[in-house]
Order: sequence, then C-alpha cells, then structure tokens
Amino acid sequence: MELRAVFIVKSERYSGLLPSKGNENRETTMTTKQKLVTLELVAGIFGWGWLIAGAATLYYVVMAIGFGGSWSNAGIAFAIGVVCKWLAKGFNDNKIRVAFEAEMVSRGMTPEEAGKAWLEAYSGKKA
Repeated sequence: MELRAVFIVKSERYSGLLPSKGNENRETTMTTKQKLVTLELVAGIFGWGWLIAGAATLYYVVMAIGFGGSWSNAGIAFAIGVVCKWLAKGFNDNKIRVAFEAEMVSRGMTPEEAGKAWLEAYSGKKA
C-alpha cells in the first residue's frame, strides 16, 4: 500500500511531463534535442571505435614486421577502423542536418523546404 501511495504522489508531480490528449504522438516521437543527443552519443561511440581500431592496427603492424605476426590481424583492424570512421562521420553529419532543419523550421520553413535547404547547403547545388 505504501508503494502505491508513493507512485501516485510521484505520478501527480510529474503529470505535466506526460503527453496531453491533444498531443498523442509525443510519446512515440523523439524531440530534436533527444535526436541530437542520441546522434552525438552514437557518433562518439564509433569515433572511439575508430581510435581503438587505429591503435590496434599499429600494434598488429609492429607485431607483423618485428615479431612475425599475422598481417591479417592488421588488415582486419584497419577495416574495422575504416567502417567506424565512416559511421562516425555519417552520424555526425546527420546530427548537423537535424539541427539545421530544426533551425529552419523554427524560422518558418516547412520541413520539406528545410530539407531542400539542407541539401543545397550540404551539396552546394540547387535542389
């Protein structure tokens, strides 16, 4: 019974954070800030993966040259580093796109116009 009372008190205190009837999509869609934080986190994880794979590549190259180690380990570590770098850059570019489009929408553009403006700014060509 005490646990239920604590839950009711806490739910009343945080009831302003719950979606209202007019905004049912709020619970399933991410806010711009949540998207930016998630993209930054994922890009950071892959960035660290790139750094670790780069260090592993150097280690395996030294082992292969100096101590007769396998070159395949160096190749695998290098390939993992390339993929991690590619993913980190992709997530970082996506984070920049989300921020850019959110800024354009807040200035009065439609999401479609903001997407076209991003494409023009990113590629340097008119869409």
